Amino acid sequence: MTKPGRSAVVILADRSRSARPVREALRAGLTSLLADQQGDVLAAVVPSGSSLPTLRPAADVSVPALRPPGTATLRDDLGVLVTDLGTALSAMPEEDRPSRVLVLVVGTATGGTRWSQDAIADLVGAQQRDYAWEFAFVGSGDAAAELGIHRVLPATPCDEGVRAGLAAASGFLGRARDAQPWAPVEGFSDADRVAAGIEAPAATPTWWQRLVGRKPELAAADRR
Repeated sequence: MTKPGRSAVVILADRSRSARPVREALRAGLTSLLADQQGDVLAAVVPSGSSLPTLRPAADVSVPALRPPGTATLRDDLGVLVTDLGTALSAMPEEDRPSRVLVLVVGTATGGTRWSQDAIADLVGAQQRDYAWEFAFVGSGDAAAELGIHRVLPATPCDEGVRAGLAAASGFLGRARDAQPWAPVEGFSDADRVAAGIEAPAATPTWWQRLVGRKPELAAADRR
């Protein structure tokens, strides 16, 4: 018998090079999301390429800097996270074990070699079917297709898109925490999709780009 009313919220956060432009917005949005998780909530934030830390009360969890270099293999990272989280929960006394387990993946890139798309889809599906875990993804819709996650909120890779996406994810987590295991949970709304899919603002040229007449996107390519 798991502990009624207790939830585990675990976040896999992309810290690969592709997420660098929105790193600070991602960190701020995750900090706000954790602050929203009131009550009996154990949480962890796992930067891509990192090991699952010990679950702690959400109020005691801080978001790491998410600085690269990090992996661009979210599929492998998710496989390891789900496996390790299952092991950690199994090691807890049953009366302390959360009744709701929620996994949020935030990313702009994916890939992997150890876990195939079929294998990760089977793993995610089994946790949902057998243990009532809930999974959600905020970020690139193309990346989500590789992870076997069906609760997907595409978010424009800009500060406004990331903040809106994580605010919507916080609402989803709250609804999932309030629901009984295996009960239907409302996903992301059309309003959530509009807010997270905001058009990215045009890049502002720096003084030297204006001086030489270079376009911001070309100069950015030079720095890769």
